[in-house]
Amino acid sequence: MNPNRFSQADDVHQYLDSIPMFGQAGAAAARFDLKPIRAFLTRLEDPHKRVPVIHVAGTNGKGTTCRMLASVFQEAGYRTGLYTSPHLIRFHERVRIDGKMIDDGGLLKFFQQFESDLRERPLTYFELSTVIAFWYFAESDCDIAVIETGLGGRLDATNVVDPLISVITSVSLDHTDLLGASISHIAREKAGIIKPSKPVVIGSLPDDAFAEVLNRAHETGSRVYVSSRTRPVWNRSVVHLQRNNGLQLELKLAGRKPVDRYNVAITLVVAELLEEKWPGLTDSIQKAMEKLNTRFADAATFQKLLSGRSWYFDGAHNAEAIRSLFEMILEGAGGREPVVFLSMMRDKATPAVLEQFRNLRTIYYTTAGTNRSATCEEIQRILPKVQCLEATDPGIYGLLDSLKSELVIFTGSFYFYRQVQHWITSQPPSDKINNPVSGL
Repeated sequence: MNPNRFSQADDVHQYLDSIPMFGQAGAAAARFDLKPIRAFLTRLEDPHKRVPVIHVAGTNGKGTTCRMLASVFQEAGYRTGLYTSPHLIRFHERVRIDGKMIDDGGLLKFFQQFESDLRERPLTYFELSTVIAFWYFAESDCDIAVIETGLGGRLDATNVVDPLISVITSVSLDHTDLLGASISHIAREKAGIIKPSKPVVIGSLPDDAFAEVLNRAHETGSRVYVSSRTRPVWNRSVVHLQRNNGLQLELKLAGRKPVDRYNVAITLVVAELLEEKWPGLTDSIQKAMEKLNTRFADAATFQKLLSGRSWYFDGAHNAEAIRSLFEMILEGAGGREPVVFLSMMRDKATPAVLEQFRNLRTIYYTTAGTNRSATCEEIQRILPKVQCLEATDPGIYGLLDSLKSELVIFTGSFYFYRQVQHWITSQPPSDKINNPVSGL
């Protein structure tokens, strides 16, 4: 790194673009060692210790749960930091306060202030984004920060915090090459975020995963709160829950999925646990959920892409998430079979995952443009009916226009979102698709 290299925002973005991301390079971009980030944070006077934290891990649902929790704290009047990953379009999406992304000025200030530290102690992409989030939340005097883990939990760069509460949303087979080949192994890694004497709230876990969480909680003297005690029931986008005081709570979650009943249940349990020291949380849940889709319009969780069309993006990329996606489609499709546009990372494109698509008649596949992307030929070995598309083929715009009255699902990877956004907003004038939804 050259001295004084960060004079403008473009210098920051060029530097970030020069660091390998997990989404592109896979395990080669990761570092499962907390010593480097701890050492760097010490140089910054430990910003991660200056703001109370809720720490969230899980195979699926952790990003959604983080956004729900952030919305509740914001609605209750607390200055709320939110750190999630990966980003869909811009780095700024990872770091937000009260729903507003960090701006170029904030990023530039960080890089100018800690240029020499970065030169002496280079960080991975995820470590760096985590440090920026901690610093920004502390500098901005946040009352609370909701922090999503990246990969696993025990050795995740975010696991330097001592949270008020730890959350484990779900456990299923994913990243088995890094976290272990069984539910038990993966659960053990995720349970590594549980801290001594701090409560942990869990979603719907398989028995093997639940046993690992209980073991870790016993070792740390932590109490486990099971969100299913709220008796979450999903009925056509309405979640019915039971509060501690026995009152029923009904929450409308337009356009979301049945699995979100557990994300809402977790949010309610966390709010009730913290209500005494953080007044107003439980009373804010109703409005917080009503505002969720506007506060976080770019969540890529069954996100409607165009007004007037039944086109949706969902970042589902493992068997459990795709199963949940199809539950949602079957519930609301009115008998229509979806046309699916698919893009997947090679390590996700397993027979167990792709089997979910076998009964569909129309599936188009394109790569997401990263080194990790599976090729269409690799997908066709498992799903021969898949039709290959080149992402840059101008004929895609005509194809999309022919599907304007169809139910269309774009899915398989969060990294596919950028390409879908490009198709919808950058087509030739003669094929221009009208009315993109705000935020895409």
